[in-house]
Amino acid sequence: MNYEKVIIDLLFAAGEDGLAVKDISRYVFNANNSFFQPLDYNLVHKQVSSYLIRNSKKTDSVIRKAKSLASLINKK
Repeated sequence: MNYEKVIIDLLFAAGEDGLAVKDISRYVFNANNSFFQPLDYNLVHKQVSSYLIRNSKKTDSVIRKAKSLASLINKK
């Protein structure tokens, strides 16, 4: 499942302070989990982490890695 839009929207709402990866994963899990389509939190966390790591390494990405392992929006 593609969580890109949820992650980007969440990080823009969080502002420059950003969020920890576990908080982003929890939000994405809660936003997409339902009674009829249950999700595995560990799988969601792995996908969110992979997405953030992959995109934080790109120079033209809006996501960057902070010192405290939080993901932030790069507004440069």
